[in-house]
Amino acid sequence: EIQANGRDGATLAEVDLQLTGNTFTNNAGRAAYITSGSLKAIGNNSGSGNGTGAIALAGSFTGDTTLPGNPGGFPYAFNMWVESGSTWTLGAGAIVKNLPGASPSIRGMLVSQGTAAQPVFITSIRDDSVGGDSNNDGNVSSPAPGDWGEMDIASGGSATFDHTIIRYGGGSGSSSHNLGLSDTAQATLRNSTVSHSKMYGIYLAFNLTGQVNRLTVENSIIANNLVDGIYAGSTNGRHEVSVSGSSIFGSGRYGIFNGDGDSSLVEAAYNYWGSPSGPARW
Repeated sequence: EIQANGRDGATLAEVDLQLTGNTFTNNAGRAAYITSGSLKAIGNNSGSGNGTGAIALAGSFTGDTTLPGNPGGFPYAFNMWVESGSTWTLGAGAIVKNLPGASPSIRGMLVSQGTAAQPVFITSIRDDSVGGDSNNDGNVSSPAPGDWGEMDIASGGSATFDHTIIRYGGGSGSSSHNLGLSDTAQATLRNSTVSHSKMYGIYLAFNLTGQVNRLTVENSIIANNLVDGIYAGSTNGRHEVSVSGSSIFGSGRYGIFNGDGDSSLVEAAYNYWGSPSGPARW
């Protein structure tokens, strides 16, 4: 048992690490803070009374790892880079509760393997509805758009989200978002939800001439984002967006915005737009 430390329960930097079967109790900071290295195995960690009841991950990580579901254990807090050639897998039931300003970047591959019975959550540290009171403040705080920064799929990176709920991000500036794709990034969402961003739900931009980024959304919900649900911004490259069988509603501005006109392809058929009459064309 790791207990009663004046800061984090454990701080581990630039190591090849297995963190399993530990109990963290009454530490003033985070249960554990891991920065950079290679995360070989993690799971079955639990405890109570910590300032922040989460396993925080920051810095640059290489190698493949699986973050299992954590019922009864600690959620993860992301502010790390998954480097090129590395694959991180979120197991069914995994909970990620990000701290203010956190902006993880996927330069390799992220695979989120939620199920209908055990979805994956990527949400705010203030979201007590999943994983309990992780910031240990009782009912003082509640989640809100902009509670954390943004998750970006960087050039050459890819992500697949199944039964995954991403919410309460968009707190990193004027183009911030829950999920972003830049350069040649690719992402697929199935049976997932992207909601309650302070700015954009999903943001595609920043690619150069000859570069294509691709987004596929199937049977998902894009809802209650304060600017656009999906933004395909003006760029020198090209965006390819396909949205089908999904519900897009509650946006502050547009459900889907294509700022590139004819230079990018946005296909959005067989969706619900929050109105029986369908979407209104800008």
